[in-house]
Amino acid sequence: MIIINNVLVSDDLFDSQFCCDLTQCRGLCCVEGDTGAPIEPEEIGDIEDNYPLFRKYMSEEGIRKVEEEGTFDYDMEGSFVTPLLSDERCAYAYYDEHGVAKCAIEKAFENGEIDFQKPISCHLYPIRVKKLPDYEALNYHRWFVCAEACELGHRLGLPVFRFLKNPIIRKYGEAFYQQLEDNYCEIKAAGGVVMNAQEEVLMIYRRGKWDFPKGKVEDGETLEEAALREVSEETGLQQLSITKPLPDTFHTYKLGGKWVGKTTAWYLMKAGASESLVPQTEEDIDEARWVKFSDVAGLLRDSYPNLRELWSKLKVEN
Repeated sequence: MIIINNVLVSDDLFDSQFCCDLTQCRGLCCVEGDTGAPIEPEEIGDIEDNYPLFRKYMSEEGIRKVEEEGTFDYDMEGSFVTPLLSDERCAYAYYDEHGVAKCAIEKAFENGEIDFQKPISCHLYPIRVKKLPDYEALNYHRWFVCAEACELGHRLGLPVFRFLKNPIIRKYGEAFYQQLEDNYCEIKAAGGVVMNAQEEVLMIYRRGKWDFPKGKVEDGETLEEAALREVSEETGLQQLSITKPLPDTFHTYKLGGKWVGKTTAWYLMKAGASESLVPQTEEDIDEARWVKFSDVAGLLRDSYPNLRELWSKLKVEN
């Protein structure tokens, strides 16, 4: 956790990934939930003033709800929230021509009809703001309806705070967002899953875990060049060729107090004639070994999740 201007920022905003995928979730966050989205007291006036302009985009049920009961409701703690319909849909939600639930307020904003985009709690989601006596806390809210967004964010290597750059700046300003960026950096790496003529797989044992050879991409290198160099340096093999690219992997870790997002480009490689394996001990590699294809999954059981994910995809292809 870091503190910026009396705002507590959860590590999850750096360590978790997220990217909305409306083609998959169909806007479920607008139609699921026990209570409406939080509304700041000052936003009630924005909603009421702009209601005549965004009303035309709302559903008939939503219009009826708002005009009979008001533009806001209360949750169990007495805080202001958007009103919900009987089926738990937000009163301000409507379905577009593709059946995706969207916000009528935001549609009017995007059409240039109003200057209020939508409640900041909706804009910031999946970040939730908790108000404390002396601080505000920014936490990452996990919800089953956003499973596809988590998966897409992981594939893209997109941390939560970067996905929400615009709403964070809207609420806290450019300088605040820049401090988030200052606490995060990216690293590009490349490596190989190498097979020999006997269909054995090359593995290395480093820092107590079985792994595939990989390392950072140097300035001026292509990903392919980096992958071949790293495999050669870490295992001693010289006669290597790339067969095809494999899916990238992504993971985060902390280094020197900062969060690091590491994307590794992987390649399936073929080893040439028989060569001696020479583990690069200065990189903490204790052993390099040819392993039977059927034994790889067992060795990865206690290794890194992203490697198990990579191997699972490779097994399916084979």
